[in-house]
Amino acid sequence: MRSSLQLNAQPTVPVARLSVLRGRAKPRPDVRAALRVKDDSKFKIVQISDTYMVTSIRVCKDTIDAYRNHLLESEADPLTVNFIGKILDVEKPDLMILTRDQLHHDISDTQSALFKAVAPIIERSIPFATVFGNYDSEGIHVLPRTAQMSILQNLPFSFCESGPEQVDGIGNFYLRILAPAPS
Repeated sequence: MRSSLQLNAQPTVPVARLSVLRGRAKPRPDVRAALRVKDDSKFKIVQISDTYMVTSIRVCKDTIDAYRNHLLESEADPLTVNFIGKILDVEKPDLMILTRDQLHHDISDTQSALFKAVAPIIERSIPFATVFGNYDSEGIHVLPRTAQMSILQNLPFSFCESGPEQVDGIGNFYLRILAPAPS
C-alpha cells in the first residue's frame, strides 16, 4: 500500500504539503446556536451521501458535465469537494447532513479525509451533522467511530453527537429544530 504522502511518487502526482498555523485559535463558544426555522417559516436541509474521501490520489473515470458530456479522467476528491461547494452555494441550506460513507474503506489518514469532506461546509459557516456508513469503520488503518465522532464534534458548526448510550452504535442521534424566534 502506498503512503498517503506519496513519498516515492512520479513527478505528475501533486506534492504533499504541510501547513503550520501560528498563534492562538479563536475560542469556540461552549454553547452552539440553536437550529431554528427562519421568520419566513422555511428551513432548508441538504443531504449528501457517500463522499468516499481518501488521502491518496483516486481517479474518477466516469465524470460528466452538466450537459452529459464525458470529461477526461481526473482526481476524484477535488471534484467531490467542488461539487459539495457548488451545491451549498446554490442551495444555501440551514443545515447540511452527510450520510453514509464519508471515507473510502481502509484509508491510512482518517482525519485528513474527514476534514476534506466537511471543509466546504465549514468554509460557508453552515451547521452540519453526519451519520456513519459501513466504510467509515472498515479496515485496519481507519480510526474507530468513537474517535471520528470526537473529531467531528469539535469542529466549527458541528451538531454531531455520539448519541445516547442505550442506543446501539455511534452517531445515532436527533437534532431539534426550533420554531422561529418570537418577535
